[in-house]
Amino acid sequence: MLRKLVCAVAILGLSIGLALAEEITGRITKIDGNKVTVVTGKKGETKTAEYELAKDCKVCKMDKKAKVELADGVKNEAFKEIDPKKGIPARLNITDGKVTEIVLVGGKKKTDN
Repeated sequence: MLRKLVCAVAILGLSIGLALAEEITGRITKIDGNKVTVVTGKKGETKTAEYELAKDCKVCKMDKKAKVELADGVKNEAFKEIDPKKGIPARLNITDGKVTEIVLVGGKKKTDN
């Protein structure tokens, strides 16, 4: 009986921890210090939000179906010149109001031959 109760409490704790985590898909339009500005939604129905970066925030990019961690985090070349109108397509994992992971999901740019 005690074993079942302990297992139930452990599962409940895990469930609550996962419920506090949130995933947002949008475009990063600005990174200023430890703040990141993200635009979500479609044209005409966009929403802009600013989130704080966690101290141990991981920054990755998708390489086919695998995540590849970027060196230097948000100071990487990928974030040097962000176009505020277009932004950088990304998926952000947010836990307790702080961004814990940024995954760049933008496809390859097309080139005209």
